[in-house]
Amino acid sequence: MTHFRRISLIFTRISKAFVLALMLCAAQQTSASTTLPASVRLALDAARIPVDAVSIWVQPVDTGAQPTLAVNAERAMNPASVMKLVTAFAALEHLGPAHTWRTEIAMTGRVREGVLHGDLFLVGGADPVLGYDRLWKLLRRLRALGIERIEGDIVLDASALRLPPHDPDAFDGRGLRPYNSGPHGLLLHYNTLLLGLYPGKGANEPVTLAAEPPLAGIVIDNRILTS
Repeated sequence: MTHFRRISLIFTRISKAFVLALMLCAAQQTSASTTLPASVRLALDAARIPVDAVSIWVQPVDTGAQPTLAVNAERAMNPASVMKLVTAFAALEHLGPAHTWRTEIAMTGRVREGVLHGDLFLVGGADPVLGYDRLWKLLRRLRALGIERIEGDIVLDASALRLPPHDPDAFDGRGLRPYNSGPHGLLLHYNTLLLGLYPGKGANEPVTLAAEPPLAGIVIDNRILTS
């Protein structure tokens, strides 16, 4: 049986939910108003958003309370980011407000003169927002502990979540969109690739394209020229 020595390099992310309250009607009403307040209508007009494209339902959270405003409430709309309320509620209900996401480092072997003679494990904790910046901070902490080189394997442990296969095209057929990335035990930067474009020194000079992170075996056919 392999024994691991865990290093206390834990990055946490506290799950937070923000509830926005819109007070459109100060007085209690016996029936819901279907007329938008003037300030809201002006804001929609300024943004060139027609009233028909908006669905609003305002209701006190008290049990049995009647809605104070209902505009196009019966009309089906694209939920967009309002769906985050569903996932935020589920997270608070099942994980609690004090839940933290943990990404840990573990290793086998010993460290001698700055060299780890063994394997290094990056143990994911299903952190949905683990990005490059926090990963680099973790690696700097690792180096601060005296590890300069690894003579072994780097193992990515994503066993925190055991889920069925995810089809990124199932939702809307746009599987390459970042919002279609599925949950993962060790998700890095939303499972996306950053492409940086840098213009040449003059017209018709090739544009330099850099991928972050660089992927082994992936060749980018770059034919972009500077205008």
